[in-house]
Amino acid sequence: MSVPSPDSFVRDRRRGGPARAERDPRSVPSNGSRGSNGSGRPTGHDGDVTVLIVPPAAPSRPAAAPPQPEPHPGHHRTGDGRIRALLDYYRACVHREAVLDHLIELGVTDSATASPTHICLPAGAEALFSGAGEALQVPPEAGALLRRAERDGRPLRYGYPVVLLAPEADDGTGPGDVIDSRWRAAPLLVADVEVVPGTGESRVRAVSEPDINPALLRRAGITHPDELAALRGVLRQGNPEGARPHDAVVGDLEAKVRTLLTRLDTDRVDDILPRAMRGTLPQVYPRAGAHNVAMLFRAGPAANTAVEEEHPGTVAGLLADLDSGHRDGPRPGQAVGTALEALLEGELAAERSAADGGGAGGDAVPPVAAARLTEAQYAILRSAMRERLTAAAAPPGTGVDDLVDAVVRTAVVAGHTVLVAAAEESLLDRVVSRAGEAPGHLILRTGSPEHRTREIRSLERLAEQPPAAPEPAPHDGGLRDDWARVDSAWRSIDAIARNGHVLALLAEERDRMICLGWDPDVLFTSERGDPGYWLRRAERARGGGFVALAHRSAIRRELGVEPTPDNLRQLCRAAKVELDWRTALDRRGRVPRLTDLVADLEAAQACHRLSGASRLHSAVTRRAGQGRQALLNRLETLNWHHTTGWPGFAHLLAVVPAWAVGVGSARALPPQAGLFDLVVVAGADQCRMAEVLPLLYRAKRALVIGDPAQSAPPTLLEPAEERRLRGAAGPTWLERRPELAHGGSSAYRACAAATAAAGRPELWLDEHDRSHPAIAAVASRRCYGGRIAVATDPTRDRDTARESGAPPLESAMGGRAVEWRHFSGECEPVPGASAVNREEAYRVAVVLQELDGSLPEGAVVGVIAPFQPQWALLRRLVRRQRFRREVRVGGPEDFRGAEDGAVDVMVVSPTVAVGASARLADRAVGADQVWATALTRAVSRLIVVGDRVFWAGTDGPLRDLCASGHTGDGENAALRALRGALGERGAPFTPGPSFHGHAADLCVTAEAGQVLVLLDQAENGPELRRLMAHGDLLTRLSGHPSVCVPAWRCLHDPGSVAEEILHADPRER
Repeated sequence: MSVPSPDSFVRDRRRGGPARAERDPRSVPSNGSRGSNGSGRPTGHDGDVTVLIVPPAAPSRPAAAPPQPEPHPGHHRTGDGRIRALLDYYRACVHREAVLDHLIELGVTDSATASPTHICLPAGAEALFSGAGEALQVPPEAGALLRRAERDGRPLRYGYPVVLLAPEADDGTGPGDVIDSRWRAAPLLVADVEVVPGTGESRVRAVSEPDINPALLRRAGITHPDELAALRGVLRQGNPEGARPHDAVVGDLEAKVRTLLTRLDTDRVDDILPRAMRGTLPQVYPRAGAHNVAMLFRAGPAANTAVEEEHPGTVAGLLADLDSGHRDGPRPGQAVGTALEALLEGELAAERSAADGGGAGGDAVPPVAAARLTEAQYAILRSAMRERLTAAAAPPGTGVDDLVDAVVRTAVVAGHTVLVAAAEESLLDRVVSRAGEAPGHLILRTGSPEHRTREIRSLERLAEQPPAAPEPAPHDGGLRDDWARVDSAWRSIDAIARNGHVLALLAEERDRMICLGWDPDVLFTSERGDPGYWLRRAERARGGGFVALAHRSAIRRELGVEPTPDNLRQLCRAAKVELDWRTALDRRGRVPRLTDLVADLEAAQACHRLSGASRLHSAVTRRAGQGRQALLNRLETLNWHHTTGWPGFAHLLAVVPAWAVGVGSARALPPQAGLFDLVVVAGADQCRMAEVLPLLYRAKRALVIGDPAQSAPPTLLEPAEERRLRGAAGPTWLERRPELAHGGSSAYRACAAATAAAGRPELWLDEHDRSHPAIAAVASRRCYGGRIAVATDPTRDRDTARESGAPPLESAMGGRAVEWRHFSGECEPVPGASAVNREEAYRVAVVLQELDGSLPEGAVVGVIAPFQPQWALLRRLVRRQRFRREVRVGGPEDFRGAEDGAVDVMVVSPTVAVGASARLADRAVGADQVWATALTRAVSRLIVVGDRVFWAGTDGPLRDLCASGHTGDGENAALRALRGALGERGAPFTPGPSFHGHAADLCVTAEAGQVLVLLDQAENGPELRRLMAHGDLLTRLSGHPSVCVPAWRCLHDPGSVAEEILHADPRER
């Protein structure tokens, strides 16, 4: 049973009544289209937002742009006005992009009216693009198409020549002998058209300039802004049509079409002759490629979509979720206190959060986690439980699954409702799988009919449980105590690390003072007095009067220092350094041993996990025992009512508080402001803000997680068109928030900018445990500013690695982790600011054959290049051969997703070589997105096939790979002192030994055998804890004991440290 729409126009149309007003078929519906007052005028300040179209090329038929809505005074200054403007802007962009990305379905008609979705124009001469006429005569059979487009508010488009796209069947059946519903069509050149007024339905005219079909460009993988602009420049170059004869215009059109088809690697099935078009497409034995046919078609979603057609995961569903005038759309006035409001407020959001006591009070319950919780994860979790908007940077392999699982468990124990949304289906599957099944802790998936079936089964299992007796609210004292032990161990280790860092700085300063002749051990003895005593006397001696004179005399008499102004200043400095040094040493001697603290931390974390699991079980059992009626009501709704599934959902949240949904499927959930206490959005770097905005509206608090090294998802909108849409929504403030632009920023970057404006520090997941250390180290240095610590254990077997996302044994992949195969080919420029290197591509194909024969079964190989023609050529070469291993070829978009895009071996074809033009070289070197993708998606091996001479002279990630990932960092002063002490004692040592990609500072041959030495330069607790874990990992990898030596001791007394390494128990730290 469908929910009736309040729109009288929609009601009239469904009942067969006349339409109330004519609409521009290219306009995008906004608030007024669903919230009319019956007079044809929008109520309040809700107006129509229309897509602005480029003026027609022919000056003799100017087309006026539809009027833009006039907002009421202060519309964009109020909170709800800004939200409304942002919704209208995103809705216009999403609708227009859907029009541009439209592929024509062949072999189908409109199911509701049996009207065609497209029509081939009669044979003859092409008129619009060749300049033969200002309008196009359409056949009578196109009337149904035109009428349906006008009723639905769907734009009409014209295109020539038509490119047939064969179905990509996975079952091996092939495209078949006839055109069926699996085939798609996309004209190469397209333009928006409209019916010429006063001609009935017999003529249409262009209302935009010709453009290369963006849908074809995206399908070909051409999404880089420079390439898009260059290809459009190829089409639009030349003199205006009026300045040349018609034959010259036609010839120029033929030449441009041939150039573009070649660039898109599209076969010409017909001779493309604008003077002699064919009138139909072949229905039997079709061939994919360009056909000399022109087509008129409806594009994009209908402006007036029925409620039952607004399915989750569709463009229509997203448009409804962005329509504040929709009966079931967002209400800007109700967004107060939501994460969406925090996104727009910035500094004001921070002030309001402070006034409210920090949000929801995340300190009310300690964290709950099934795995080991790191300091970085806890910092993000704590912020998510307190702040209305939290942005967390999560490079691939840093434990997003663990973080999301811990956030969900903590929220459930705290009595909050939580929603997990992700761009990757695999991430949602893993999160749901880790949670468990009913009747225990579970996360329910929603968003599709398949998920609804699973939800019914889970709810039935919950309802079948016998009613439990009411239990008192569980006491979480044990959980709090265990977490207090973890926090105490963290603080103690942090104190040791910070004190050690201070000691190292003071040791360097003491050495400098000694070199200048101010030896603290000589000046400040027990007989002469402590440094604090002489610091006070020296400071007073720098004054005036008889008292200062007496102090200067004492300094001369007792210390033997001439009290000149410079000497007094140096004495103050030496005394202060020595006082701080002795204080830090005393502090160091009063703390427990580091090894004991690490053991206490591990024990406390184990107890905390057990108590957290017990507390979670109690919370889940208590909820289920109190919500049996809500379960039965929900089951009745799902089984008997074919609706959206919204009725009774809010009551169900009291029983099942944790849910999961795809980012684009928020429409599966009731459009209620603040429906969930917490919404977690993972993979937000792969999403536009328009997709995440409905989730923030449903969230009181939101945690947005993304990879900062990934760029925004590509957009099909031209920059000028996007700017016009933005200006129509509210130029006075959107211009100051460029991160909210539809095509210029990802959802993660937009939320990160908002949290930065609120004055909150960046939050990072900073421990990597997936890729080979040699690869991950370059990625950390080049993509993340060295923030990421690499903790990958390469000794895991392949099956375990596959399950955890970590790499298998190095030997299993049969080669070095980072390898450069030098080859220099000719870099040829191609139209569209791009290039191809054919010799290099053929050499890559040889490398792929070699890998296919040596890699273990099930391995996945990726091939990436900075230019689309290069990876398109590589893709053709791969398809011609039969590989036993899966080989993925493409650009960054083909490897999107931190987990879905990961490959065991990544092969890079950098394309540019010595002799390439400066323009191509600059673009290749600056292709940060390509190099970030190669570095962060390669798990076990990274192979570069290209001109090593050229890339060694550049400043980019490939320069590091030329040196096999090693850097020439200067030697530390503490390490230099330790090496000198070992050399004086004749102890053999090896600097920088590496084991499976993990390096130690020294490998010393001691009395008991070889010992690995790690220099402790940690500035805080997390760094020190990771250093200890690194030592344990090196011991497992090498079989040699490891020892961590403080840098301050190496600076202060390197001889004693060397003696301890050579003679003492290496496990004593």
